[in-house]
Amino acid sequence: MIKTALTAAAFSLLASAASAELLTCKTTQVSKSGFVNLAAAQSWFPEEFKIRISGEEAVSDFYGQGTAKNKSGRTYITFVLASSKNTKTKVKLTFIPKTAKFVGRLNSPGNYAQTPGASGSCTVS
Repeated sequence: MIKTALTAAAFSLLASAASAELLTCKTTQVSKSGFVNLAAAQSWFPEEFKIRISGEEAVSDFYGQGTAKNKSGRTYITFVLASSKNTKTKVKLTFIPKTAKFVGRLNSPGNYAQTPGASGSCTVS
């Protein structure tokens, strides 16, 4: 509950930034590979989510605070989230503005393996 309130506050602060852009993303495909089942995969990659990007800061209504870096016509967005047994898991999204598509994946704790994740499209406003 506190995380949600803090994320909402940060999201609204960034909403007023002049140079910020808002990505409204829809997940169209989720891979259950590496997960117990499809529902577990969908718990990491929701059907719809928003990300406000301002400079190198990213704030999502689903993932919370993260970082964004533009390189070679792509935006690389990373969120570090708490997972089981006091470990951290990175959700990495690659957004390609030219096609308005994104690809998401998970890095497991210790970067042992990546989970294929999800893909979809985003509108920019």
